[in-house]
Amino acid sequence: MAESPEKGPSLPTEGPGSFAFWRGEADRSAQFWKTLATKRKWDENVQAYLGQTLDSAPSSDTVVVPKEYSKVEQKSSLLFFQVPEVTLTAKQPGLEPAIPVFQAVLNDKLTNEINASALMAELLFDVLCPAGIAASKIGYEVEQDGMSVVQQPAMDPTGQPIVDPMTGQPAMMPVPVPNIVHEKYFWERIPVKSLLIPVDFHGSDFDKAPWLGFKFETDMALAARTYKVSKDLLKPSKNDSTRLQADLKHEDPAGEKVCGYEIWYRAALYHQDVANTELFYQLVWFDGMEQPAVMRPSPYQVVQNGKLTGGMRGNPIHLLTLRYVSDQAVPPSDVFMSRALSEEMSKSRTQMIQQRDRARPINGYDPAQIPKDAVDKMVSGDYQEWIPIPGFGTQQAAAGPITQASFPRDNFSFADVIERDIEEVWSIGANQQGLQSRRGQTATEASIQNSATQTRMKREQTRVAQWFVKGVEKLGSLIQMFADDPDYVEVVGPDGMRNLQTWDKTAIQGRFAYSAKPDSTLQLDAAFDKKNALDEYQFFRKDPLVNPQYLLQRTARRIGADPAQFVAPPPPPPPPPPPLPSLKGDDLNPFNPQYPNVYAILTAHGVQGLTPPPTPEQSAMQMARQIPAAQTEHGGMQEKAEPLSKHQAEQTGKLPGAGMALSPMG
Repeated sequence: MAESPEKGPSLPTEGPGSFAFWRGEADRSAQFWKTLATKRKWDENVQAYLGQTLDSAPSSDTVVVPKEYSKVEQKSSLLFFQVPEVTLTAKQPGLEPAIPVFQAVLNDKLTNEINASALMAELLFDVLCPAGIAASKIGYEVEQDGMSVVQQPAMDPTGQPIVDPMTGQPAMMPVPVPNIVHEKYFWERIPVKSLLIPVDFHGSDFDKAPWLGFKFETDMALAARTYKVSKDLLKPSKNDSTRLQADLKHEDPAGEKVCGYEIWYRAALYHQDVANTELFYQLVWFDGMEQPAVMRPSPYQVVQNGKLTGGMRGNPIHLLTLRYVSDQAVPPSDVFMSRALSEEMSKSRTQMIQQRDRARPINGYDPAQIPKDAVDKMVSGDYQEWIPIPGFGTQQAAAGPITQASFPRDNFSFADVIERDIEEVWSIGANQQGLQSRRGQTATEASIQNSATQTRMKREQTRVAQWFVKGVEKLGSLIQMFADDPDYVEVVGPDGMRNLQTWDKTAIQGRFAYSAKPDSTLQLDAAFDKKNALDEYQFFRKDPLVNPQYLLQRTARRIGADPAQFVAPPPPPPPPPPPLPSLKGDDLNPFNPQYPNVYAILTAHGVQGLTPPPTPEQSAMQMARQIPAAQTEHGGMQEKAEPLSKHQAEQTGKLPGAGMALSPMG
C-alpha cells in the first residue's frame, strides 16, 4: 500500500486558494498547453525526428531528410554524456566525517535507484525535440503493512529521558510505529503535455513560480485505494491522452481510468495564517470530486515555529529549459526552430528524385524513315525507351537520343545554403559530428568555428549541469529527512580498499553544498584524461600540503591501474628517538668526541640549525692546531757528517760515478 495521504488545513471557501480557484487554474493551464502544443507542432516535431512525412498523402517520390534525428542525438550527447559524480562540501562545522558516506549514498542512488542516465535521456528529448521544456518530479514513497513495536527511551513531561534507578541507564518503553516494508526515492519524468504552470508566469526560474502541477491518469480502483476515496466520487476520464503522438492509434488500457490533478503551491500566497514563502502545500483531486482528496503541508519539509529547518527547499516539480524568451516561460525547441529548413531540404531532395525519374534516357525515331523490322529490333531492348515522333531527325539520322533538361547547379548550391542554416540554428556542424566538411576550409578556420560553437555549447552544458545538481540537492534533502533505518553503502576509504559503512539521518544531518566535478557529464578522450592525470601528479606531488598517497591512488585509477596493487603500503614508522640527555655547553662543541652522538640525538628530536659533525680531515687539522708549543721546539743542530773525499779514485780505484775499476793501463 502506498503512503496514505493526510488531511491538512482547509482551503479558503472562495477566492484565491479555494477549490474552485484551483480547478479553474488547472483548466486554464491545460488549455494553454493544448494551444501551445498545437501552435508549435509538438506531435509533428516528433514525427520529423522519426523520419515520417508530415504530408497526409505523400507520393512515392517524397523524401524526408531526417536532420532532426541526427541533430537531437548529437546535441543530447554533448549536453549530458554520462551521470556526473556529485561532490559535497560542508556548510556547517563538524560535518566533514559525514561527507564521504553521504556522497557515496547520493551517487549510488542516482546510478542504481533513480537511473539518472535514462531520466536525462527522456528529459533532454523533450527539451530538444517536441517542447523546449521538460518536467520531472522528485519525491519519496513508502509502503507499510500494519504496525510494529520498537523500544524507545521513555521521556518525562519535560522531555527529558527517564533513568532507571536500578541500572542507571535510560528507561525504555514500547512504542507502536508503522511497519515499513518498502521505501523508494524517486526522480521521474512528467509527460510534457501533462504539465500545469500558471498562465501568467513568465520567468525561467520555476522554483519561484507560485505553483506548479501536472495531470495524471490512473486506474480507478487504485486511486480509490491509495487516496481513500469512494469510487462513487470518481468520474471516468474521457481518454484525453496527454502523450505525444496522440494521432497514433493506441490500445485502450485495461481497467477504468480516472484523471487526477496534483498541485504544489506556496502556502503563504493563498493562506493568511502562513507567513513563510518557502513553505509548500500539496493538493490532489480527481474529476468528479467536489473536495480535494489530499490537502496537506508538504511532507518533504520540516517546519518548526514557522521556519523551514530541514527537508526540501523549492518545488518538488523540477523543470528544465535551455534558454529564455522574454515574457515567455516556455521557449521553442531546437527541432521547431529548424524544422522549416529541414522541410525545405526534404522538398529539394524530392524534386531531385522526380527530376532523375523524368530525366531517364529516351530515344526518338521517325517511323516514316525507319522500316518496321528495324523499329521492332530497337524497341525490343531492355533499356532506353523509343518513342515514334513523325518528322524526327533528318535523312542522315532518322533516330537518336532526345535531349533532356539537366538539373540546374543552383539547386545544389541552394541545398548547401539550407544545410549551413540548419547548422547555425543547432550550433552543430560537421566538425562537432566528426564528419568531413563539404566546404574546403583551413585548419585555422576549423579551429575558429569549433571555438565559437563550444562557447554556446558550454553555456548550455553548464545550464544542464546546474539544473541537475539542484535536483540532486532536493533528492539529498529527502534522504536526510527519511533515512530512519540504518542502511549500508560501499565506500572507498583512504587506503583504496572497499568497506561497508552505515548511515542514517542522524549521521548526515546538516547543510551541504552540492557540485558536480568539472566536465564529469562529458565524454573525455581516454589518452587526454591519462595525460591530465600524469600532469596533475607532477604538479602537486612536491606540495607539502598534498597527501601523496591519495594523489597516487587517484592517478592510478585514472590511468587504469588497480590502486591496491599499484601503490605500495607506507613503510613502518621509525623507532622513537632516544630520550634527550642533559647537556653541557661543551657537549655542543663539534670537535668533542661525543658530539656525533649528541648531534644524532638532537636531530632525531627535531632540533635544527646544528653544525654537522666534522670530517676526519677537519678533525685532524683541528688537532694539529691544538698541539702544545713545548712539543714543537727545535731539536738543535744536526750532527756533523763525515766530509766527502775528493780522492775517490785513489782510494777505490774507481772513477767518480763509474761502476768498474781502472786497469793498470789507464
